[in-house]
Amino acid sequence: MSWIDPRLKWEPGKFNGVTELKIPSRSFWQPDIIPVNSVDEYKGFVAGDLNAVLKYDGNVSFHPLKITKFICTLNESLLLAKEEVLCILKFTSWTRSGQELDLQLLYEPEVHDYSNLHLNMTKISARRNVSRYECCPEPYIDITYILTFRRK
Repeated sequence: MSWIDPRLKWEPGKFNGVTELKIPSRSFWQPDIIPVNSVDEYKGFVAGDLNAVLKYDGNVSFHPLKITKFICTLNESLLLAKEEVLCILKFTSWTRSGQELDLQLLYEPEVHDYSNLHLNMTKISARRNVSRYECCPEPYIDITYILTFRRK
């Protein structure tokens, strides 16, 4: 994941041409992007001392190690008929509206040889959703991934 933090900008000319730093992830603010339909209790990123890459323009690239378990409701009759089964993974900020944290989908996800004993992943797609609620005038944004599986 990456984001722009204007507080972390600098002019390379004033710092011997340095354009990039690697800094411990515990040293800076991180967005609270959570998996909405996870099985596990959310405990944040278990990043410890993983480094993030900080560029002079305030761009922060951070790739935390995170294993998340999701519930996918599989319709057994569809599965037996070798129909496709969908699994939806939804990520959003827990505390920030779209005015504060504008989630963007930067690239389309790709299937990378995923399979298990019973299923093959045949497709993965993603979409950015903007929702409004009666309680609040501001928008709330999520990124939803849709995984398509087919029985072997």
